Amino acid sequence: MKTLLLLRHAKTAPAQPGQDDSDRPLTAEGRQAAERIGEFIGNDGLTITAAFCSPALRARETIDLVLSAAKLSLVPVYDSTIYEGDPPALSELISAVEDDDEGLLVVGHNPAIEDLQAILTGQSAHFSPGTLAKIVFETEKWGEIGSAKGTLQRIVSPKDL
Repeated sequence: MKTLLLLRHAKTAPAQPGQDDSDRPLTAEGRQAAERIGEFIGNDGLTITAAFCSPALRARETIDLVLSAAKLSLVPVYDSTIYEGDPPALSELISAVEDDDEGLLVVGHNPAIEDLQAILTGQSAHFSPGTLAKIVFETEKWGEIGSAKGTLQRIVSPKDL
């Protein structure tokens, strides 16, 4: 069985004039929300053995806060595929994960995270900033997740915690 956690980055500050979109930081509220989600992951006993993250500042800040609050010492892989937001490319990235890794966290952006969750589970869900979805696949190989429908076991936003 494989567990995929999809996380939309937490709340972000509006872009400043001349600021590149990828350089937008989290707000204070976003930082607190990321910590709450990390605490949820740590307290819920969710196993994460690998992590992918968008290279955008807001996503990097989110994953750093989440991993710290969950007390996980993973080193995320930053991949521009996640920032570019193409669900088929994200599925391909996930499918290439080592089969020894049981739990994968992907931190990215909407609409790609929301769309990927819908494609993998056949269920629609709204992802406000900081929302986490837990999807379970009845397979032993990440390469099979595209053909296997995942089960959406839980979706939680920071406001739920």
